[in-house]
Amino acid sequence: MLLGFEKPSSSSLDPVTNRWEAEAEIGYAVSMAMNHLSGLAQTLILFTTTEFGFVTLSDKYCGGSSIMPQKRNPGGLEVIKAKTTVVQGLLSSLLSLGRGVFVGYNRDSQWSKYLIMDALEECSAAPMIMAAILDTLSIDGERAEELCQRGFITATDLMEALVSEFAIPLREGKVVVEKAVKYSESEGTETVSYNALSKALKEMNLPLPISPDLVRDWQEPAAGVNRRKVIGGPASEVVTKAVEGLTSQVQKMKQWLQEKSNQIQSAKSKLEEVEKELFHHKP
Repeated sequence: MLLGFEKPSSSSLDPVTNRWEAEAEIGYAVSMAMNHLSGLAQTLILFTTTEFGFVTLSDKYCGGSSIMPQKRNPGGLEVIKAKTTVVQGLLSSLLSLGRGVFVGYNRDSQWSKYLIMDALEECSAAPMIMAAILDTLSIDGERAEELCQRGFITATDLMEALVSEFAIPLREGKVVVEKAVKYSESEGTETVSYNALSKALKEMNLPLPISPDLVRDWQEPAAGVNRRKVIGGPASEVVTKAVEGLTSQVQKMKQWLQEKSNQIQSAKSKLEEVEKELFHHKP
């Protein structure tokens, strides 16, 4: 096809009436991508705070404060959040533009070009900036591990281990650990203690053969992560496999884009040949 399309439209009215639709679809894809980047940006901003302290951003992607000399503002991440709002507004304009057209040609659909070009211009650099931020940040693993020992964060792991190891109903396992958490709180700890769990099991009339080592090991954060080897789980081998799968998808998408680019370039060359021939034979 001389214009690079795969086939003609089955209705001549459809592409004329819906001249805004392709732009809206692109705008939606950009908006969804920016939403994900914005969520990641907000998470990283939270993790850089003193209260969390999981992550430190590179100075390349931070700015200073207008008055506080010690402050490092995550400006790159904040701009990504702002641009996400901008593209959502442009998408809303694209959808509103198409809402009021009648069947046939509508000149107002020409303004969809301004909207989509603004959306692409605002957001085109965001993925690369986020990739650079991720490549250059540093993670405080010790701080993360420290917080994993607070607030009974591994109580769910303990409950799942009891259910799995001793084949007790999940409801009973949950109630047992809830009681054990309460008793551990009175002991002034933030993980379930062996004594607290033993007391809860005795109260529930569940004579399970637990030991202090088991109770401790079941609440070990790293072990809890690596036990979750199901599809989509956080175990390192599962995450590695998922990364490999996504990398393969990206390569396939790049190949598809290259094929489309070649198709458009070929169509452009053929169209130029047709134009030269027409002008050559012009009386």
